[in-house]
Amino acid sequence: MNNQLNTHPYLLIDDIANLLVDVPDDSIISRAIHKDEHINVVLFAFATGQTLSEHTAASSAIIQILSGEAVIGLGEDSYEAHAGTWIHMQARLPHSVVEEVTRLKQQPGGDILVAGSSTLVHTLMEHDLVDEYRLLVYPLVVGEGKRLFLDGSKTSLRLVGSRAFSTGVILLTYVPAVPSDNE
Repeated sequence: MNNQLNTHPYLLIDDIANLLVDVPDDSIISRAIHKDEHINVVLFAFATGQTLSEHTAASSAIIQILSGEAVIGLGEDSYEAHAGTWIHMQARLPHSVVEEVTRLKQQPGGDILVAGSSTLVHTLMEHDLVDEYRLLVYPLVVGEGKRLFLDGSKTSLRLVGSRAFSTGVILLTYVPAVPSDNE
């Protein structure tokens, strides 16, 4: 919204959900809907499985869930948020979903599998929360696409398993390498 065209002393949005757009897979959409010297209002829409890594805001912030569900880490706490949840955060409060993944890993139970969300995987890798990488190598060179490992990142891995399929696809299983005493 262009506030310079608004001639009223207020901004009225009668249904903010109408401003939400269809979000492509593996995407996060942000849209500034109001900004002045006192406040900046940004509407975010997340594709399933997308997340923001831990960060802080220089000023206080408000989260309101319009639709869907999210697990939100606030400082040392985490909450399951749903449509209608409203949260006010003080400036510089760390917030993310990474803390929730750490909590889940500490509980007994099965594995946590992430498939098809490069943004979430990058966040988990930044915080050393990936225990195993299962990579499928296809006998096809495309020459473009999303990278598992970002430019400038360094990840040492140790091969713990491999399996070749009759189609030529190879499954490689890696775990993070533990630095040896000699390094």
